[in-house]
This record gives sequence, structure tokens and C-alpha cells, in this order.
Amino acid sequence: MSPRFDSEKMSPRFDSEKMSPRFDLRPYQKKIVDSIRDQNVIVLLPTGAGKTVIPAEHVRETGKRTLFLVPTVNLVHQQAKFIREWCGAGSEAVGELVGGKQIPDPFLQTLVRGEGNPSVLVSTPKAFLMAQERDPRRLCWNSWDLVVFDEVHHVLKEHPYRKIALSVASANAKRAPSEPRSRTQMVGLTASLSYSVSDAAIKRCIRTLMTEMQMDALCTATPEELLAGGYHSHAAAPEIALDDVHLEACPPADRKPHLMLETFWRRVEGKGCTEYAEDLLRAIKRREGALRRERPSDFRSPLAEPELKMADWGVRMHKMAQRFDREDPGVAGRFRELEQWYESLRILIISWEENREGSVLFLKMMLNDDERKESAEFFHKHDREDIYVRLTQLKKVLLDKTSVSNSSNADFCGIVFVQQRVTAHIIDFYLKRDRTLSARIKSAFLYAVSSPATPSLSLNKGTANSVLHDFRKGKLNLLVSTVVAEEGLDVPSANCVIRFDPVLNAVSHVQGRGRARQELSSFVVLQERKDRPTAMLQKVEEKQLRIASSFHTFSELSPEERVKVKTGEIEAQKNRETSAMSLLGRKGEEEAYQDVLQYCAKTKAELGVTWDETDETDKFLCHCTYESETGSSVEGIGKGKQKKIAKKRAAWDLINKLKASVPSTTILQEVEEKRLEIASCFDGLSELTSEEQAKPKKGKIGTQKSKELSALSLLGRRGEEEAYQDVLQYCVRTKVILDEAWDLIDETDETGIFLYYCTYESETVSRVVGSGKGKKKKIARNRAAWDLVNKLKALA
Repeated sequence: MSPRFDSEKMSPRFDSEKMSPRFDLRPYQKKIVDSIRDQNVIVLLPTGAGKTVIPAEHVRETGKRTLFLVPTVNLVHQQAKFIREWCGAGSEAVGELVGGKQIPDPFLQTLVRGEGNPSVLVSTPKAFLMAQERDPRRLCWNSWDLVVFDEVHHVLKEHPYRKIALSVASANAKRAPSEPRSRTQMVGLTASLSYSVSDAAIKRCIRTLMTEMQMDALCTATPEELLAGGYHSHAAAPEIALDDVHLEACPPADRKPHLMLETFWRRVEGKGCTEYAEDLLRAIKRREGALRRERPSDFRSPLAEPELKMADWGVRMHKMAQRFDREDPGVAGRFRELEQWYESLRILIISWEENREGSVLFLKMMLNDDERKESAEFFHKHDREDIYVRLTQLKKVLLDKTSVSNSSNADFCGIVFVQQRVTAHIIDFYLKRDRTLSARIKSAFLYAVSSPATPSLSLNKGTANSVLHDFRKGKLNLLVSTVVAEEGLDVPSANCVIRFDPVLNAVSHVQGRGRARQELSSFVVLQERKDRPTAMLQKVEEKQLRIASSFHTFSELSPEERVKVKTGEIEAQKNRETSAMSLLGRKGEEEAYQDVLQYCAKTKAELGVTWDETDETDKFLCHCTYESETGSSVEGIGKGKQKKIAKKRAAWDLINKLKASVPSTTILQEVEEKRLEIASCFDGLSELTSEEQAKPKKGKIGTQKSKELSALSLLGRRGEEEAYQDVLQYCVRTKVILDEAWDLIDETDETGIFLYYCTYESETVSRVVGSGKGKKKKIARNRAAWDLVNKLKALA
């Protein structure tokens, strides 16, 4: 175990002569710093109220070895710079870590020994988890005195923050009270504790954060304390610039996100889609036909493959274009053009056919002059000023706000928030091509560099850093950004926030609005959700502060209340583990680790992975430990010559132990008792009259027949090569399990050595078996599926 410092003997590792904060603490900040001591606390303060100062001052006073976590790469340097300035420390004392980088070894050495300058590491959670996996001994939680979570509300969802928080809490629980410091302290910072809007849901979220992270206190400040401390807590009142946009699009009642693509195709087949969608599809089909005639062996339409994700449509064309770049640039250009048409269609579909203006403008942005001329009829019909409803409204708002700034001798500095990366590109293109706006607005776009907007549109780290630098320095006066700029982005001169897309939750509303903190700032909403109107979201921040100020932490509850809370948590965890048990071992040992990860995600539990090296033939020894809120801990162990093999075996061992450890719990007993109770008063089928018995049977058969008839078009549409995939899609639609079996046959048989059977059996048809031979399993499977396809079609 790595050594730790006794808190009484530990001295700060910053140079005390350089410790000269740029300003004095506000009274409410000093009150919170004084109350922290060695407690685990959550600090809830509005945006711009100086949350970062609080842990920075705590570190300055104590010299604790601190891991300071931030949610985005852009914030790493910003927060590290602030801590250095506040603590009077150099870069050797405050390190930075982002993905793709490693912690310098001298920093690690002094971190473990607790000597020398290094005291704070500012990192994104993913980068730290990767570093910890590479070096678990030196980066174990025993090496840290304090972990700070900037924007701690991310612990509430499936986010790397959650994994780290549960891991720290688990490590603290295992530590002996006799150790000099029996736990790693945690401090969470946020302006919003919940994504929800109702009182009950907010309380539930706060309780989850406080109990899972073992928090001792929730620190905040009253509006009176904030005002007395010099904080201007009255944010700009929202201006609703566009109450409603009446568009001929998919009805709200049909909008089920998980069925988005299926809903679109159903509307197309039923002639219910918009006229623009029909024209766009017609233009795509023409280009597909031309490319298919030119390169019949190379082109396959992704639209004909239901299992393909929308994001993969353009990716496939982009890869084909790269393949032909040298061989035939003309063909490469046609693949690249089709990529843009697919992306335009995707923009339309994900907006439920509302975003016609974005779809058209994207094509104008991406197609070259010759390609636009070929589509002159399409653009003549749809590239009209009257379709650019929201963009025209955005233009009016920007012209108005820049005029107001000029009249008051202030420089305009604004942020436009959007949901999609590609929308940031589209708006930036619109602003730059408008002469009136380009004379007043110098814009750029920003989003997380981890993923591209489209296969042909991306943002690299260097450009993103340059954009942020120019925006802070005033070289740019408008930033078009996704949520990456909502949290923590510090631009004191910002005086206008515009919401181009609807705000999805309370956290996003509070964080985004807080980016503009100048006096006389403006907050403009161009579109809002009907179930989350801006007026409702406005009240959430006040509601959270009110609930937080009267909230009792777990340690403040009476013994009876503690038992009640803990019992409820344990029962909830047992329910989660019982319902998720079917995930374990379903795909065998090869996929065991993935199954365990899925299980942990469902049960909201922590999976610990540690490594040892052995002197045996199997070089690596892996320990996979499942920590449950019920108090149980199960460990799986695996050896292997490679880490991947050892981890897979450890996960498989863990799966078997978890399955073996499942007792006949109270929950399972209650379920069984309920089942027996229902069964005892149920009139079985045999007790019904012959007419009553026939009714449910006929109903089931009729429903199944309808499913099979509607799915029949899936069979054989792509030929024998894709027959197996077609059969799987058919079975998904008809809700029938496909039985599969293999046989090895005499190797002298010239038709193949593998014999495959696939069997389809439903309530409407007798057992139908397809069989096929092949020298490879894949060939035999496709032949059997093709045989099954033909037999099912014949029966229909």
C-alpha cells in the first residue's frame, strides 16, 4: 500500500512566498472553505459565483495531493491555469492530463512519496481512468488526499465521473479507521444538482448524490449572501423570439426516438412524408442509379439495409470515395457527392422532417458549383428565403443585439448553442455568407473534437484551442457551440446567449444561461420544448437552492430514518441485480467481460479491475471485483499470457460466482408467491369451453399472421449473399426465435464440409427447415438461410 501523510504532519507543497491570490474570498466562499475541513461536501452555487475558488483555496491551505476532474478537454488548461495563479504555483506543481497523454514519471514519483512540488493533477475523467489502468499501483486512491469533481451532477448518469465516484467511495469503505487518514476526501462542484424539474425528482437526485458519494454536507449560499458578497444573481430574463414554428412534419404522437428511422420509412411508404422529403429521396435515387450503372460491382445502397445506422450511410460513401481517389477521381467525386446527400437526408430524419432549412443549407455548403448546377431544379424549388424560418429569426436577433451593444458603447460577445455538431457548421456557413451579418459578426464553431460532425466535417484539437483563444481575446465575437461550451467555459466578456435548439433539461438551461454574466446581458430562446417550457426551467434553479438549503444529509438523519433509506437502497439494488442476471454468460466466455460491463451498467454497481504479474507461464493475473450496494463483494480471477485473455477469464469466473451466489432472495420469493396466488385463481385453458378456448388461439394466430405478412418483403431482397441477415431481420419483426444447428460432413464431399440447419417455427406455420452445405461456415449458413427464405415465401 502506498504511504500517506498524517494530516497534522503534512505541510503544503506550494511555495508560501508565491501564495498571493488575485482577490480576496467573498464572505460566502470563505464560509464554505472553513466548513469543508476533512468533510466530503457538495458545493452548490450559481454559475459565475466562484465555485472553483473554494477547492483551490482548500488546496492552498492544506497542500493536499489533489485530483481535480473536469468534464471536457477545453476546461483542463483553464482550471489548471487558475489553480496555478491562485496558489502561486508553477506548472511542475499543477499537472494537466488529457486523452492520448501520459503523466510525467517525476510527477508520479513525487506524488507517491508525497515529497517535492507536485500537488494537483487536473484531468478529464476518461484520461485519468486510462492512466490508472496503466499504473494502478501508483495511481490508486490511497495516493490522493482529495478528489474534486467539477460539474458533479454528471455522477447521476452513465458518465466516467460515476465510475470514479463509486470507486473512491468503495476504496474509502475498505480502509481501516486506524490509518492516518482513513479516506480520500471528495468535493463536488455544480450549479445544478438535478436534470429533473419536479420537487420529488430533485430530492431523489440529491439523495442519490449524497449517499452514493458518502457526502457529509451540502454547502450553498442564500440569495442574500450572494448579493452581500458582490455576486449579481439576477440573470437575464429569457426572451422567447420564436414561440412556435408550424411545419408540415411528423406528428408529435408518432415521435418515438427508438423508432425514428422506421417511422420515416413508414411515412414514405404511406405517402405521408413531407414534399421536401419526397424530392430529396428522388434526387438521391437518381444519383444512386447513375452510380450503380457505372460501378455495379462496387455500389450498394445503404438505404436498402435496415440494420445499418443512419450515421453509417455517409461513412460508407466516404470510404468508397477514399478508395477511388487515385484509381478514378471522377467516381470518387460521385461517391463523395452522394455522401453529402445522405447526410442531408439524415439531418432531415433526426429532426422528424422539421429541419428542411438545415438540410438544404448543408447541401449548398458541401456541394461544388458543378454539382449544384446538376441539381438546379431541386435548389430552385427549395432554396427559398421563406424556408429559412429559424435562421432568419437568428439573423434578426443578432442584428438587434449588436445594435444594442453599439449604442451602449459595449462590444457584442455572444454564444449560440445548438444540439448537433453539423448544425454548428451550418449556422457558421450561414453567418459568413450573409453580407449584413458578416460585417458585424466574426464567428467560429466549437464542439468536442472526439467525433466528427460528418465523415467530411471535423474539428481538430489545435483549431478548437485557437477558436477558444480568439474568442476570449475578442478576435471573434460569436461562438456557435454544442453543449461542450455550457459547462465551465469562462469568458467574462460574454453578454448574449442564444438557444437555437430546444433546451433538453434543467442542467443545460442553468449552465447555458450562465455563460453570459455581464450586466445587461441577454438570453434569447428561439425554440423550446412544449413539455419543458423556458418558464418552467427558469424556476428550477430557485427550487434546487430552496431544497438544498433545507436538505438533511445522511449523517443528519435519525437512526430510524437512516435504516429506512438504507433498506430502500438495498431493496432497489436487489431488484436491479435480479432483473439483470440474464445478461451474465449469455454469449459465453469469449464475450464475458462485455457481459459483466453490461451487468454493472444495469445494476449501477462498480467493477474493480486490478492486475498482478506472476512468475508462471501465464504472465498476467487479473482480478475483477463486483461491489454491490447490498454489501456483498464478489471477485473473479483469471490468468493468461495476454491481458485480454486474463481479463476474459477473470470475468467468466466472476460470472459463475455471481450466478452461484444468487440466493433465493426475499424478492424472488415474493415474485413466486405472487405468481402462485395469481395462478390459483386463474381459469386454465382446459377449464374453458371449446368456444372460449378457440378465441385466444385465433387472436394469437391472426396477430402472428399479420406480423409475418408485413415482414415478408424483408426476405430475399438482397439475394443469397445477405440471406442470413434478411432472415434475422424477419425473425425480429415476427418475434420468432430462429433455431440454428451445425453438422460436420465427410471431407471428401465436394459440395462442402459444413452442413447448417436453420429452423423457423411459429404459431401460424408448421416447422420450416432450411439447410445448406459449404466449405466455409459463412457460405453454408447463407445457403441454408436462402433455402429457408424460398420455403417461407412458397408457404406465404
